[in-house]
Parts: sequence; structure tokens; C-alpha cells
Amino acid sequence: MDLPVPMHVIGVVRTAHTEVATTPIQVGLNRAEHGTIEIADRYQEGLAGLADFDYAWLLTWLHKLAEPGTDPPLRRVPFLLQS
Repeated sequence: MDLPVPMHVIGVVRTAHTEVATTPIQVGLNRAEHGTIEIADRYQEGLAGLADFDYAWLLTWLHKLAEPGTDPPLRRVPFLLQS
């Protein structure tokens, strides 16, 4: 079954990390560092009311492939387990 789902970029996550191999895999391993989430102006109204919460879930689609122009692998091996 092939059901195309349109995806629209609504923002960008920015951190100091640019390489997968050196990026912490859990926030618990790097609590001192912070990133920034930039939400496009037209979507910011959807965040109204979040200031009263301690946290919110962020769902992302990480779009960069190791080899641009190729399909992502169907079976992923966490980079810490790769040989």
C-alpha cells in the first residue's frame, strides 16, 4: 500500500551538533547543552497555552540521509551498534 502523505516544514531545530556520531542520543547524557526550536510565523499561534506546562513533546522528521538522493534503509542499526 502506497499512501503519500504531504509533509510541510513548520520549523527548524538548531543545536551545536552537526555529526550523528558525536550527537548525544539521550538528553540525560547531555543536560547542560541546549538547542533552539524555530517555528515558522504562520504556525506560532498553535503554541498558545504551552507556557503553563513544564514540558511538551516534540515530534520530528529527521530528513538528512547519509547519501543524498538515496532511499533511507528499511532496517536501522543504531550508530552505537554499528561496526
